Amino acid sequence: MSDIIKFDPALLEIFKSGASSAPMPFSRDILVLETRVAGTSRLNDPDALAATLKRGDVLTMRREPQNEFDDFAILLFTTGEKAGYIPRDQNEVIARLMDAGKTFFARIEEFYFQDDWLCIEIKAFMKD
Repeated sequence: MSDIIKFDPALLEIFKSGASSAPMPFSRDILVLETRVAGTSRLNDPDALAATLKRGDVLTMRREPQNEFDDFAILLFTTGEKAGYIPRDQNEVIARLMDAGKTFFARIEEFYFQDDWLCIEIKAFMKD
């Protein structure tokens, strides 16, 4: 009887390449914050940004440690475009976790205009 275990070569290549799309056992997304995006009307033309958004869109979260106004700044991106920031009074814990290597993303729950301000409500998640 042989003690050799045979693996599917295609599956083995996924693990060798470190592909981020490989399913992770017991992985889950943990809701960490529900908030409104800050700075939406300062970074872009709010009307143009709103035209590109859809409920359920995923936003990329990127640390901006060199931000001159906020040491814990976290920038939110739609597909290649800046959407705004996690509010300053809610970003420190997430920023420290991101600095420690944790991965986060946000999902758009709603967006609407309140006078001239584009209000984007999001849920932020940590990938575990």
